[in-house]
Amino acid sequence: PAQAECVIEGFVRCDSLRMEGPFGEVLGYLNQSSPAPVVDVTAIYHRAAPIHHGYVQQMPPSDGHLVMEMGFLGPLWFYLTRKLGLKGVRNLAIARGSASLAILVAQIEKAHVSESARIGRALAKFNLGQKFIYLVDEDIDIRDQETLNWALSSRVDPERDIEFIKDFPTFQYDPSTLARAAKDGRELGAPPYPSSVAIINATVKCAVPEISLPGRSVMFKALENWGETGLPPITPRKRLDRLLNTHSDPVPASNQNFNSDRG
Repeated sequence: PAQAECVIEGFVRCDSLRMEGPFGEVLGYLNQSSPAPVVDVTAIYHRAAPIHHGYVQQMPPSDGHLVMEMGFLGPLWFYLTRKLGLKGVRNLAIARGSASLAILVAQIEKAHVSESARIGRALAKFNLGQKFIYLVDEDIDIRDQETLNWALSSRVDPERDIEFIKDFPTFQYDPSTLARAAKDGRELGAPPYPSSVAIINATVKCAVPEISLPGRSVMFKALENWGETGLPPITPRKRLDRLLNTHSDPVPASNQNFNSDRG
């Protein structure tokens, strides 16, 4: 193909197999060796200035996992917002370190109390091999693990807010399936690969106290004062900006004394 990055030309032997592997897989474990056809390579062609340099699977997180995440999230977004027409989906992310598939995070806006369950089940239906689906509000930075931990800690009642879907197919090289295969007396590594999915509703379900942070105007006035002291500069994390943008300003800046004199 004219737009190919690399072309390997050769002949595949139909009468010869060689053991291949084991190779590293997406979850960070080696797969099993297996017989594969032998290819007699006759030529290799590549672009003069290749765009795609290739990647290998290794322990997550890695460059390969990052590429996979981008490839997964685009079709998933299209499926949810265009095909299903779910207007409550605001953003999607795959948790870094979850091997590009195991932990899926969705930032949602709930028009109705049933919206969370509907979006969660739709996310499970689009099977990427995910095991955990987090649903969070718009004040949560879905790419910040500490903020996600806060939402899980303060907005989830495990008995009420976690829905399990059993006998859900997962990735064939997922080591967690081996225990079930051994218990069922099946060949290890052979299909099917049953697992389960947990949909965790980490959204606010009722009126709750305001967050224990000063208002946005107060916080950024303090940041301005900090800059005037000559101390090393600090940059607020994105999660703080999102929290302050979403929640009210409980203490107006006009009521604060910003006099830096220490008499």
